[in-house]
Amino acid sequence: MAANKILLRGASSEQAEAMARGDFSALGLGEGSMGMYERRWRASNAGRVWNVEVVVTRDQRAASIRAAAQIKHTAGVTVAPFLTPEGRAARRARQAQFDSLVERGLQPYWRGTDIVTEEGDRRCVHPVQ
Repeated sequence: MAANKILLRGASSEQAEAMARGDFSALGLGEGSMGMYERRWRASNAGRVWNVEVVVTRDQRAASIRAAAQIKHTAGVTVAPFLTPEGRAARRARQAQFDSLVERGLQPYWRGTDIVTEEGDRRCVHPVQ
């Protein structure tokens, strides 16, 4: 996982253009640096929806992930960790394992390419099967 990047999915054309100029105010977080625009690409062949890749510091990344629900509510943009092609392939390869944990009633989540569940105060990282 590229720990120094985040992915902003579902940005409008206007939002993506503003981010390309370094203006992240449309995300509703007020003043302060969100990071540095890296690139953007259409999320699909149709429509005006964009994905935006942003280079961030460790603190900016943590703040963005913490504010993800607020950003989604305010701007309609989803904040996600940026995964390399290898990271995306690793997640796809482990999707069946993730799904089986859901079927067992657990609430797994992704931490990069790791599958994590929590049981009480204990966090369990599930090994690759």
